[in-house]
Formats: sequence, C-alpha cells, structure tokens
Amino acid sequence: MRKMIQYNRAEIWILHICSNKNEVNTLSLSEKTLENIQFMVDEIKKKLNVITDVSIKPEHFTIDNYEGIKEIYEHIATRDKYSVSEIVAILDELKLLKNLQ
Repeated sequence: MRKMIQYNRAEIWILHICSNKNEVNTLSLSEKTLENIQFMVDEIKKKLNVITDVSIKPEHFTIDNYEGIKEIYEHIATRDKYSVSEIVAILDELKLLKNLQ
C-alpha cells in the first residue's frame, strides 16, 4: 500500500492506494471523526519515533479531543526532527488531552 499526502488549502487529504484492488480511500482531516483521530495519533507517534508508548493509543481519545490532537498533528508536520525534551513535551500534551475525558 502506498500513501500519498496532498495538501489542499486548509484540508489535508490522504489517499490510500491499494495496489491489489485499484481502490482509493480519501480521508479529510477537516472532519471530526474517530478514524481521523486514530490516523493523527498514529502519525504523531511515527513522526516522533514512539513505537511502544502504550499510554498513548487512539482509542484513548474522543471527538472532544479532536481540535487539540489536530493542533499537535499540524505542529509536528512542520519539522523533521525534535529534541528529546520536545518529544516528551508533545507526549505530555497528548496525555493531558487523554485525561480531559
């Protein structure tokens, strides 16, 4: 499966192209859905190289957390590398959002 990211003004479209089915699924992060939360949390963890942090899982968040997660997601998209203290601060912010439920 290939992923292509296309930035279109305020919306971010993710195209998942399935090689065996010729199927294209689009995901608009402007829509507040649990699927979008899962995508953003997973991408944040990938970008920060956090693989085993079980305290941050997409299912820990609700639609009420959407704006905060999207803000963090958009912030981490602006840079390629983060210091250890920045990574800890971002993960702490995610944990705070999780605890606001």
